[in-house]
Amino acid sequence: MTASNAALRAKLVEAGAAGRDVKSLSDETEAARAAAEQRKALEKALRGLKMAEENAAMRAKLRRAPGRNDKSLSVETEAVRTAVEERRQGLTLVPPQLYLSRFWLY
Repeated sequence: MTASNAALRAKLVEAGAAGRDVKSLSDETEAARAAAEQRKALEKALRGLKMAEENAAMRAKLRRAPGRNDKSLSVETEAVRTAVEERRQGLTLVPPQLYLSRFWLY
């Protein structure tokens, strides 16, 4: 049994000594992949910026659209709601006179 184990170990050592192929890509391929990854990241960032601009333009267009006050809210109520929305977004502080308004919404 010891002899067969020794023979098996010798075969394993011999098989391990034979060269194994290195499984890696060439430097040119790695460089091409890195360049493609950078290009795609840049394109994605540009698409995001373009989408943000288009969304801002659409929101501005919708705000300017006439006749969209389906609830027939008063001008004061619309101003309060606009102020509250801006406050939620952190754009501006709510003017003190709106704190006293009976239409103050949280």
